[in-house]
Amino acid sequence: MKKILFPTDFSQNAFHAFEYALQLAKKTGAEILTIHVYPMDVAVFADYSAILSVNYFVNEWDDFENYKSEVPKLKALAKQHQAEHIKITHLLERGNVVEKILEAEISEQIDCIVMGTSGATGLKAVFLGSVAESVMNRASGLVLVIPSGCRFPKAQKILLLAKYEKPYLKIVQQLLPLAKILQAHLDVLHIKDQADRAEMRTMKDWAKQFADEQVHFHIFANQDLEETVVNFADKHHNTMVALAVHEKGFFEKLFFYSLSKELAFHSQIPVLAIHTKKRT
Repeated sequence: MKKILFPTDFSQNAFHAFEYALQLAKKTGAEILTIHVYPMDVAVFADYSAILSVNYFVNEWDDFENYKSEVPKLKALAKQHQAEHIKITHLLERGNVVEKILEAEISEQIDCIVMGTSGATGLKAVFLGSVAESVMNRASGLVLVIPSGCRFPKAQKILLLAKYEKPYLKIVQQLLPLAKILQAHLDVLHIKDQADRAEMRTMKDWAKQFADEQVHFHIFANQDLEETVVNFADKHHNTMVALAVHEKGFFEKLFFYSLSKELAFHSQIPVLAIHTKKRT
């Protein structure tokens, strides 16, 4: 991983998620590009002499006046987390937030987008038409959504929700390099209503193929999918949940289950959306 894109609105939740992005950058050796997008009708001001010495990529300097006092807070957070060595640059855009984020992902050759959300309300929004949902669906690379209640753990354990079918083998192969960098254990979990011998054979074949990796494969026959995932993650101390983009509908059910049961799962587990399509 070489470059992380961090969209920010300079809210408290965004600053919290930036701490996670910093720790991820420290682990992977990546640089960070932050992006703030102004709406088209934003009012502008014209005094920017105080920021000329800072490394910004800005389309319209006068737009930056509103937030010139906010960006140094990111630098202060980097210092607080012993991450001063990380290269951090800043992009200011005007227009549609989602479109500008996706344009930056391509033009800046981004490997992972890290975004914050605000806990229960924010996670509902992630799956109900928010900016995060649109980015998760349309980005060409990894998208990591950080709830307000989680902290970067000392030890990572990633839970990949998958099926024992060929497309998911590619997802395992795509996720393993990141897991290695994070020194993370990877659990691959498939839950279905009824056990299937063919899938059991596939699971055993995958286990042999990845015998030298820190990855374990699991299959559970259970009709209560959401409860099984939450219980599994709790028992195995998973600190991140990964899923293919087209499985987002199930993830929505999972978080609403967590909310309805008054569980902390929805506010403490980052969501990693994985795209298998290649950037063109």
